[in-house]
Amino acid sequence: MKIWITAAIALVLFGAWFSQQDDPLDPEVKRWLSLVDADAYSPSYLYLLGMGAAEGQDPAVVGKKVLEVHQQGDMDVERRQHERKTLLPKKPPDGEAFCSFKQTECVAYLFDLDVAEIRHLIMSNQWLIVRNNRFLAFGEFNTMSKPGSDAYIAQYSYLVRAERLELLQAVALYLQGDARQALDTISQRIVQLRQMMSDQDTLIGVAAYTVLITDLLDLRSLILHRESLASSAITSLSQNETDIRVALARELTMLYNLLKDLDRHPDLLEIGGELPGWQGRMLFKPHMTINAELPWLEAISRLTMLTPAQYDLAVERLPSLEEHWIRNPVGTVLQGVARSEYSTVRLLINLKAKIDVFNQLYSERSGLSDQSNIVFERGYACPGDIDHKNYERCLRVAVMSQ
Repeated sequence: MKIWITAAIALVLFGAWFSQQDDPLDPEVKRWLSLVDADAYSPSYLYLLGMGAAEGQDPAVVGKKVLEVHQQGDMDVERRQHERKTLLPKKPPDGEAFCSFKQTECVAYLFDLDVAEIRHLIMSNQWLIVRNNRFLAFGEFNTMSKPGSDAYIAQYSYLVRAERLELLQAVALYLQGDARQALDTISQRIVQLRQMMSDQDTLIGVAAYTVLITDLLDLRSLILHRESLASSAITSLSQNETDIRVALARELTMLYNLLKDLDRHPDLLEIGGELPGWQGRMLFKPHMTINAELPWLEAISRLTMLTPAQYDLAVERLPSLEEHWIRNPVGTVLQGVARSEYSTVRLLINLKAKIDVFNQLYSERSGLSDQSNIVFERGYACPGDIDHKNYERCLRVAVMSQ
């Protein structure tokens, strides 16, 4: 009888001990985490943070102050917001001219603008254009904010509005009858933006540049189609341009830091909770949770290297996350919530498809005749081998639906 009691006690003690044990961090997860340079210094990042600085102030100097404000852990959220507003008094322009270019109504509105209106808009926001061109001239970019739940991600609103002004410059040139100059302006801008896209280390940054390039490509297509012009072929997106491993690693690091903060935290189940640490570890294990993200992360990173057709097949076969409902129930729930989205990957794949369509339609090598795999519908030119109901991979060839 004593043997059974001893065995039962030993089993209970082992179970209690085992419930507190987390898995070791997977070596591959460690490798992914090492891709993020937390100590990187980036003048362009600071400059972007300070794009809204007052007239006569250096955006890079102001941007450093903005970052310092954010890094003051003892400052409450409202105080931080007040400090940022004080440091960044100049706001990005707003109005109908900054509508979403993927909307047909937006394109029609921009082409209906009077050239004088466009010139006035550009001149009144010359400060932003100058600053944006200075920002692009840096030729590098690294996020200096430590990945975490309170990471300070650079605001791209100034950049996006400045690039809309650049797009409007090209529209004005075209409306004045100088189609060639407009096309040259667009081509040069695409080259610059592609270089900056390859330097981005956040998914938000990659997405922002992808959308800007897509808008310019649609505008270029629209002008070429209207004027029945040919064009030199556009180089396909390179591996360097579509490699988002560092951006994904930053997402993983952000998640990992958050999970570590939750380990044995009394607020694990509810804000203001008083859950004992040992009970929290029974329910949640950070390493087990982050290790389960690895197959998904690696699969997402490979998607950007695929052709659009390959992507459509691969995205249906993405791995499911490993679940541990007994040893790690809270972590299993968090995995479903924290899973990295692949919308940025889809934007890159759509841009790849648009470039393919562009080269088939306008490349001088094709002699404007290689359109056998192109479907024209509602003002778009679409790849003929896919479902193009949302026109994400289609090039605009007309202002209004046809």
